[in-house]
Amino acid sequence: LNVLTEIIYDAHFYGTAYGYMGYDQEAHHGLGNAEFCSWDPFYCFPDPNARDINEPKCRYFVYAEPVDIEELKRQYPDKARYFTPDVIDFAQGSKTELENVLFKSPTESKLVIEGSSPSDTLNRDQSLKITLYSKDGEIEEKEEHEKDLDGNDTTVYVQQKKYPRGRKIVIASGVLCSDGEFDFEDGLIPAAKLSNYLLPREFFGISEVEQ
Repeated sequence: LNVLTEIIYDAHFYGTAYGYMGYDQEAHHGLGNAEFCSWDPFYCFPDPNARDINEPKCRYFVYAEPVDIEELKRQYPDKARYFTPDVIDFAQGSKTELENVLFKSPTESKLVIEGSSPSDTLNRDQSLKITLYSKDGEIEEKEEHEKDLDGNDTTVYVQQKKYPRGRKIVIASGVLCSDGEFDFEDGLIPAAKLSNYLLPREFFGISEVEQ
């Protein structure tokens, strides 16, 4: 009930809200359980051509959220040593400096911000976890062995989608955490949107605030 309330709240204020349906394998002492939560609208980046999340025009959907470093290490223990904080809290800096320029070194965890007062760069040990759900159309060719009408072995080459259910990529701290197919066999992005007021042929809705 609280999750639905959050989704309706977001739709009223921001025009469009998101719900996520996943599966938590570690719930109930490893027995697993369905997971239903609301996604922050400011962390959601749909395909600009899409009108809804799971429709032919929606080729991809990105969810980018700050996650605690310790949580990332628990989720991806084999990549633990590579995770570093890269989330900046600009709210701690000067409110008068509206045009700060941020530079991030591609080879080291160094942040450079122009301005007269420092921002609280690493006050929270978090990294931006980027999850991409893509309807990847990459084709791969597989070699298969069959018998012809005379019973002789023949080799045939079959072309098929490399990710028939869709491709899911997770990146954090510039590190590739996982790359594979969608979690569920239906091949759908495990999310849905709620628009407060619908606009014809548009993805985002109109909020009560805008009205």
